[in-house]
Amino acid sequence: MTVSTVHVVGKDKKVLLSDFVSLKTLQRIQDTFAQALGISLVIIDAFSKEPITKRSNMSIFCAHMRNIESFIGECNKHDLHCGQVCLNANKASVFECHAGLYGFTVPIMLSGRIVAYFKGGQIRLSNPDIVKCKTLADTYGLDFDTYLEMFLAIPLFSEEKVDASMELLSVIANTISNLAVSGQLAKSKATEALHLNELLEKEIMKKTDELRRSEERYRSIFDNALDIIYTVDSSGVFTDINACVESIGYSKEDVVGKHFSEFVYKDDLQIVNNSFLELKGKMKAKTKGLRFRILSKNLNPVYFELNSNATYDQDGDLQKIDGFLHNIDHSIKMEAQMRDAKEKYKELFDSMREGVYMVDNTGTIRAFNKAALNMFGYDDISDVIGRNIVGLYIDPSERIDFLDAVSKNGFVQDYIVHLRKKDGTTISVSVTANELKDENGKVKGIEGVLRDVTRRIESERDGRYVGNLIESAGQAIIGVDANKNIFLWNKEAENIFGYKSSEVIGRDVSAVIPRNWRTQRSDLVKSVMAGDVVKNISAKRVADDGKIVDMSLTLSPIKDNNGNVIGLSAIAERK
Repeated sequence: MTVSTVHVVGKDKKVLLSDFVSLKTLQRIQDTFAQALGISLVIIDAFSKEPITKRSNMSIFCAHMRNIESFIGECNKHDLHCGQVCLNANKASVFECHAGLYGFTVPIMLSGRIVAYFKGGQIRLSNPDIVKCKTLADTYGLDFDTYLEMFLAIPLFSEEKVDASMELLSVIANTISNLAVSGQLAKSKATEALHLNELLEKEIMKKTDELRRSEERYRSIFDNALDIIYTVDSSGVFTDINACVESIGYSKEDVVGKHFSEFVYKDDLQIVNNSFLELKGKMKAKTKGLRFRILSKNLNPVYFELNSNATYDQDGDLQKIDGFLHNIDHSIKMEAQMRDAKEKYKELFDSMREGVYMVDNTGTIRAFNKAALNMFGYDDISDVIGRNIVGLYIDPSERIDFLDAVSKNGFVQDYIVHLRKKDGTTISVSVTANELKDENGKVKGIEGVLRDVTRRIESERDGRYVGNLIESAGQAIIGVDANKNIFLWNKEAENIFGYKSSEVIGRDVSAVIPRNWRTQRSDLVKSVMAGDVVKNISAKRVADDGKIVDMSLTLSPIKDNNGNVIGLSAIAERK
């Protein structure tokens, strides 16, 4: 219903909005803007929460649904809530109603207080939520197809268009308020109309000038942009395109007036056409990041990335599509080369016999090749990727020492750490690794090669143990290779013969064997080299002072892993 009572302006005095603007004029302003903006619009009294004007441009959906008692009840509750939000916020605000439509409120103020507000909307910002539409159709006992058809008839707005509508109404509301409070708007209906006409004319001129300057700025950007900027109409025919199209050999005249399909590479035409139909059918309002090929004038396919926005009229029909085409041909080719290189690297990475790994600067494993997986007993890369490598260390403090060593020189070589396999077994691992750095020189991780040296470490440990036994033995122990050169000479040998190991290692053993024994007992050496062990031989040796030393001698063959004799050992004791 229409009322003429409005809100309080001062503390004690009520002022009617009609004291400044007649209801007829308010209705005319409202009707004009509702039609121009393609929205439903009404002015609400801030005190009574009742309409001051008759609603303009109500949507078919709302006109039909408001005949349903339960629906209008929800609408009334929502209207009161939105009005109160506007009053509390003291500024324009956007809201979503219980049926999924959008609207907004714009306050009209006098002396710093809201006396009324525009309530506009009955628009949608996206495609319908089918599940919600089905639920509401069932709730209100309507055929789903009928409900959906009415919903789709609701104007589809972009957020930018909603903001622009609110801004324009705010300008009108605030200007009327300022003129009213300052007393520049007379009560006389004729004077009022004159002032309003002057006001609207000024606002229109101002907005027209702003649009002209905006258009000039846009045209400058349009003509000088590095990307192809274009507009097509509702049938897909180019109506405008900038000079950047010359980058693929075309002039503006070659393109304007022709359908986009004439320029799209045939293998990509389907995806481009589908995107166009989705915009036309309002299944989406924009296209983002669509990649396809355009034929240059010399018929070479060139990759572009498309971003576009559709514009619809108040009936929801497609008016035009504005788009940006960014040339990504070089990037696509580089991506293909990088993929090929990555595949080759991966093949090489996985074919390496030694374990290869990479961690980031937090120690998280980012790469682990097949050899590394096998080394640690894992079956799948997912078992290790994303784990922290500290979890593989038997002693986490070893990791700290390792990082210190890498940090010192930027790399390590044959650095021994003790790690844990999947089954809990400890292995000794030789790590050769280096730091990875980003373009600013900041360390971003470590990559390296892993080798299982458990056997080597055990052999070295065993060798040191055996070496200690030999060196501290109470008998002289001498090792002779197949060429009769001495390679082992322990401490007791030094004591018995008087020669330091440094004096005899590498020399022929005959240097410490008496001449007559060399000729008389040469058969013993032959026997040992044949694989026999000869025990308790009485022998004489020449000490460093020339004296003959009597001793008991045991000779044994030294064999390699294949059982071949490669030398002999002699264990001697003084008699």
